[in-house]
Amino acid sequence: MPGNSVIRSTFIGEAYPPYTLPLASLTPIRLRDLTLETQHRGRVLIVRAFGKPNVYTSIINAVEDEFGDVDRLAIYNLLSTVAPDDVLPQGAIAAIKEPYYKRTADGDLFVRVDHPSDFVLLKLESQLVPPELAPRVTELDLSALKLKERGNAEFKRGNWQKADELYSNALAAADLVAADDDDLVRALHRNRAATRLRLGRYELTIVDALASIVVARAETSSEAVKDFNIKALYRAGRATYKMGSFFKAKNHFKAALKIDTQRKEVKVDLCLTKRRLAEQENGDYDFSAIAAVVNKLLWNPTLANRYLNLHDSSTFGNSKKITIVDSKVALDTFRVESIAELNRFGCPRVKSGDNEGTTEGEETSTGIWLQASYANHLCILNVSRAFIGDIIVVRALQNV
Repeated sequence: MPGNSVIRSTFIGEAYPPYTLPLASLTPIRLRDLTLETQHRGRVLIVRAFGKPNVYTSIINAVEDEFGDVDRLAIYNLLSTVAPDDVLPQGAIAAIKEPYYKRTADGDLFVRVDHPSDFVLLKLESQLVPPELAPRVTELDLSALKLKERGNAEFKRGNWQKADELYSNALAAADLVAADDDDLVRALHRNRAATRLRLGRYELTIVDALASIVVARAETSSEAVKDFNIKALYRAGRATYKMGSFFKAKNHFKAALKIDTQRKEVKVDLCLTKRRLAEQENGDYDFSAIAAVVNKLLWNPTLANRYLNLHDSSTFGNSKKITIVDSKVALDTFRVESIAELNRFGCPRVKSGDNEGTTEGEETSTGIWLQASYANHLCILNVSRAFIGDIIVVRALQNV
């Protein structure tokens, strides 16, 4: 293929919706009771991964249930940049909502997950974890401080997902609840905000960052408290900036600079935010400086809502309401694909990037531009579009 590209494909029968009720409302099912080519409504499969995850079209691993039966579990429709060990690592205990048991192209069998929200990694303390699957040595008896230290170590190694889990476990630790240690609670929220910012979970980042702020009078605050609050406000600002809420981001950055006017990173991001606001107000775009912002639909309901409100062929029901279940958007990947099919724009390649052997008439690239996709279609040619990098520019050709 041109450029040695690899195209991964998969096939599935009829589209089906994600499960939109809490995990606890489902009835457990065993691996041996799964029926081929069936989505098991009202049931949940709980398994432990015992192999090393591999990446094909999906992320796949060998799993076992509490009765010792084994099979394969495949998770589809994840970002290509997601590390397999962040999704289904060896030893992880997972719950699959309304599992779909399917035959593969090579004639083998596996449990298939098409909607990421139908797959939940369970915490060790979850009541849904069968004793037979729970590890002999757990983190449940570790102190909140020890869990925080482990989280810090994972953060330094760049293992954001593991760090997030450890900080979350620390916040739920029995000794922390009993001690009512506000300083440690705020530190854990502050650290978890840093991990979630890197994971692209911006709305959760904002919640954690604001929860970590120490309320104190400026003139009586210690230097340490000032530093903590600057970090919290900066992370809240970065998250709101990533979501496109530039006015709120500006307020967070200005609040941080009110504490310390010399924070270089805050000043830089405030300058960028003001530039984005100017672009919104007067169309004065600096095209060379604008980078694509990827919508993290699973973790950011506000962003998901803007995408899912686009036309979807009306085959998925009239409801456009975003459903949050088990802390995620219950995302229907079939609806996402239908929206992409109906709302995408074709865009030409950059000439300098074309290969000499390109076949005439070969399809160009496509993409979704939310604001442009909301514009109503009219058969009379009254606008033109142009592309600068990954920016679409729509120009009026005549009065509308």
